[in-house]
Amino acid sequence: MIRYYSVVILSALVSMGCLASEEPKDVITPSRGLAKIGLGDPAEKLFKVFGKPTDKLVMDPKDQDRFPGDYWITFGRSGVQALIEDEKILSLFFHFKSKKDSAFDGVTDKGIGFSSSVRDVVSSYGNPDETRKSIVSKFGEYPGAQEIRMNYNALGVSFLFLDGELFQIIVTKKK
Repeated sequence: MIRYYSVVILSALVSMGCLASEEPKDVITPSRGLAKIGLGDPAEKLFKVFGKPTDKLVMDPKDQDRFPGDYWITFGRSGVQALIEDEKILSLFFHFKSKKDSAFDGVTDKGIGFSSSVRDVVSSYGNPDETRKSIVSKFGEYPGAQEIRMNYNALGVSFLFLDGELFQIIVTKKK
């Protein structure tokens, strides 16, 4: 009798999704973005996909040599940020760790996401074209954190880790 009730309860929990492992909502493709939005798409498409932005930062023309693009737009509830140039998406940033924004609900086409490590990235993508290490300045979201940026220029993707945790995945054009 106990076995019967255990099976009934287990079946009910699975059908309600309580025990099912949920798949990530979106898949990030290097040098593209997501299936529903990607590099080169009109900036206005971001609003249709992610709703109302939580922040917009217009670039200072003096910084054009250091930073390409016209402005940054953030969709904090989705964990997405975009760099816009000439009203087209130049780069996409998928945030996994933030004090103010939600974590992006997705993984790369090779399964790299929220709980992935530097070792996982190298195992999935090989050695990066370039690795940069630095300390986050007092102006950053996590001052004093050790930053590791792994650039896969030939693929059009970068992975940024802070103190060993995945902070963001950046999708750009292949170089």
